[in-house]
Amino acid sequence: MVRYCEKCRDFHEANDMCPKYKEQLKQHPEWLAEAADFANVAAQQQLVATQALNNVCQAVNKVANTNLAFEGSQQAARDIQVFAKLNSDSFRLSGQFANAQTAKQTLEQSSEGFQRYLRGRLNGTGQEVDWLRSQQGKFSSLIKKASLPDGNTVGYDGEVIHRLSGKTVEKVTVKAAEAKTGLATNASDIVEAIKKGTLNPKDTVFGIEGIKEKTLSSLQKEIDVALKNGDKTLASKLEAAKEGLKFTEKGNFDSVKESTKRLTDKIAKGQANTTITPDMVASKAAQGAVIGAAISLTISGITNFIKYKNGEITRDEAFRDVGEDAVKGLITGAAMGAITLFLPVGAIGFVAGVAIGMYIGEVAGNVLDEVFGKGAYEQILNACGYVAGTAKNVVEMLGEFSESIRSIDKSNRQSHAALRRIEKKELSNKKAISDLNNILEDL
Repeated sequence: MVRYCEKCRDFHEANDMCPKYKEQLKQHPEWLAEAADFANVAAQQQLVATQALNNVCQAVNKVANTNLAFEGSQQAARDIQVFAKLNSDSFRLSGQFANAQTAKQTLEQSSEGFQRYLRGRLNGTGQEVDWLRSQQGKFSSLIKKASLPDGNTVGYDGEVIHRLSGKTVEKVTVKAAEAKTGLATNASDIVEAIKKGTLNPKDTVFGIEGIKEKTLSSLQKEIDVALKNGDKTLASKLEAAKEGLKFTEKGNFDSVKESTKRLTDKIAKGQANTTITPDMVASKAAQGAVIGAAISLTISGITNFIKYKNGEITRDEAFRDVGEDAVKGLITGAAMGAITLFLPVGAIGFVAGVAIGMYIGEVAGNVLDEVFGKGAYEQILNACGYVAGTAKNVVEMLGEFSESIRSIDKSNRQSHAALRRIEKKELSNKKAISDLNNILEDL
């Protein structure tokens, strides 16, 4: 498969590097070491902040028959915000979500009706927090502050306030649903808010996939009804909403279900924390001690780093793309340092004590051979403390480990079979002795 290259305006194979980038790399061999540094830190951010390490855990579980799990710091922080929002909003008077234990007791003692209500609140509040986090990650957050007002807001869930003037510049209605019926209800609620004037026709809707299409369809139906009834004022307002409403779609039915199930499980386990606790930090360190990784330095990763050096993409874009690319080649391995929840997302150099090796794949090796001459790229990386053979050793170790596990499992099965035969023989012998005793007694 070929791809078009904007740099040289030619076609390249999918895993090839643009000749112009090859020439730059040849002129600046130190960039390879910098690219490796960049990829290492970017991959660590991906591993620690996201759910990527949980995939590593699953791989280890298959080999070692363990039950390891890892929760990324972004997800953990998000869930804490959900529980804190529930405590300050839906349950602010009852105090049922004041801490993890009261939340657990509430769920244990709840009726089916309350559980349905709680599920709805978890759906909605999770989506509200997702909107807030998406706003806080934008550059515009320097001059605009996003918030989720507690209590009696009608028709909207979030607002954006200008930090200097203090005025509300945008209202946002946030919607989530687990099925099509819920999506239809969301759309109807939005239309009703427009009709009542609690949502401005130029405000924003933040919902799951399909909310835009469903809302616009509902608005058109209401416009047709209004025109049929001769209510041109209402029809004009609805038309303005159809043209002016801004839509952002995030997630889908499955992601909402998954989020609510995870949150409900946390409540049931007494983990519905509204703040970061020392126990959470300790558990992250314990999990981190079990999992390690070797990441791959790929042609794509090197190319994206050179693009960043050339100013063709931003540091954040490179950090994201290189990190995702490096984690795709992730291999499970040895021990890892302590991981905490207090890591700021996006800051290069923040991950400390995480032991991650650097691995160069065959495709990247061939290209780097062409650029530097055979073996030169390995010396460049070794000079910076990277060991290109780390991943190979890890793979061999896992292969041997896996074979040992299979051998042990086979031996266990053979041992159990032997024990069953011995037990069966013992029962047979006992029966024979019993029969002989009965015969002797009769004599």
